[in-house]
Amino acid sequence: INSKDSKTLYIVGHGYWSNDDNNTKTFSDVPSNYKTYDIGYVKNDNINLFKDMKPVIPIYYFNTPQFKTTSISLAFTLKLSKNNYLYGQMLSRMLSKKTKKYNSPEKFADYLSDLYDSKISVECYGSGEILTIMFRVIFLNRKFCEGLDIEKEAIQVLEEVVMNPYLINENGVLSFDPEDLEIEKRSMINNIADIYNNKMLYAYVKLLHLMYKDTPTEILLADDKEAINKIFADDLYTFYVEMLKNSEKYYIVMGNISNEQLKKDLLRLSNNIKEGVNLKLLPIDSSKRKQDFNLAFEETIDEVQTSQSVISMGFFVDTYLYETDYPSILVANGMFGGYFNSALFQIIREEYGLAYSISSSYNALNGSVVVVAGIDQSNYPLCKKLILDVLKKYQNINEDDKTLDMFNKIKKSLISDLQQAEDSRYNQLLELKTKLDFKDNYYDTSLLIKKINDVSSDDVKNSFKKFKLSNVYFLKGNLENN
Repeated sequence: INSKDSKTLYIVGHGYWSNDDNNTKTFSDVPSNYKTYDIGYVKNDNINLFKDMKPVIPIYYFNTPQFKTTSISLAFTLKLSKNNYLYGQMLSRMLSKKTKKYNSPEKFADYLSDLYDSKISVECYGSGEILTIMFRVIFLNRKFCEGLDIEKEAIQVLEEVVMNPYLINENGVLSFDPEDLEIEKRSMINNIADIYNNKMLYAYVKLLHLMYKDTPTEILLADDKEAINKIFADDLYTFYVEMLKNSEKYYIVMGNISNEQLKKDLLRLSNNIKEGVNLKLLPIDSSKRKQDFNLAFEETIDEVQTSQSVISMGFFVDTYLYETDYPSILVANGMFGGYFNSALFQIIREEYGLAYSISSSYNALNGSVVVVAGIDQSNYPLCKKLILDVLKKYQNINEDDKTLDMFNKIKKSLISDLQQAEDSRYNQLLELKTKLDFKDNYYDTSLLIKKINDVSSDDVKNSFKKFKLSNVYFLKGNLENN
């Protein structure tokens, strides 16, 4: 459509232009093989774009005056696999350090500093079938940046990181810098070594390997040194191109958003990125993990040259994020070992003095509760028995004053934690992403708080009855503890 005011050709998809009785162009449905970035209307041969133009990549706005900064996140979601996760982890490291224009970490850091110390990050994480590579720029609100179009500059930074990475061209073949790649590979492998040196964390990771063998959850442990060493610079570039072309994409914009120009700049960036692919991925697919509760639990013991021993115990609870029993499982885990006033801490550490530290954690994406305790190796049998005794007690809970007091305190602690989390930008972004992943199954923090308040002692008892022991992993220190 040729406008008198502009020679721009506006491509309209999912529709076509036709005349009505008033000689005004209107928009009608046509087959879906027509694509669009800009949707508008025409009157008297002049193009007028709607105020809220809709790019192919959706933009989710969260307008809040709570922060002095604004954040723009661009997510690329792919199918979770071992290869994709390792390459996604490596890509997130490579892209955040330097770009084609700012070809050293120092130059890039100096430029961000000039933009009122703006921040850029690239993160890679997975849940269920979904692998997300998230690019994020955080910048000061424009009212504090006199004389600078900070939104435009920030979006240009985001575009530079996403679209213009620092690459090597050898005989027409593009790849990431092999020297940079080797540095990041060593860093990833050193991080794995750090896990081994932290015995509590190592025992936890080993337990997860046993519980989730050959499932998507095991992929996220990403501790295969041999696989990391087999990542090559040209293959990483191939993965990067694949991410741009064949991923599902969306924006999350959070801050005090009042500038229409920001929306237009995001639209322009969207036009430079290939449209999203609808992958229809699931945040949780419980059918892919071990779930036979009739099997006896497995016990594994490893010996290491250390004085401290660690016991880790994994329970499947078969309750996932936002399911009916989710609030009562939160309360049950809090009473079990989630807080310093919980039963495991009070009995095993304070009363019996068997553990240096002990706690339980509930993973709502995996439907599991894990207990980890640092102990002397001689205390292993008794400590294991007492953990199971505490669980059995709560599976047959009596409403005595002490139990009811803990029940009420744990509910208050959970609610306080949720309310404090709302003050964190990162937690709000995480909640928005979770909402996008779970769609109709999602409910917000205010409703979760109400549901926690409504949890009864019978609900908690029933939740404890869902705890099924899957694996016990004992990291046995064979050095005398002096």
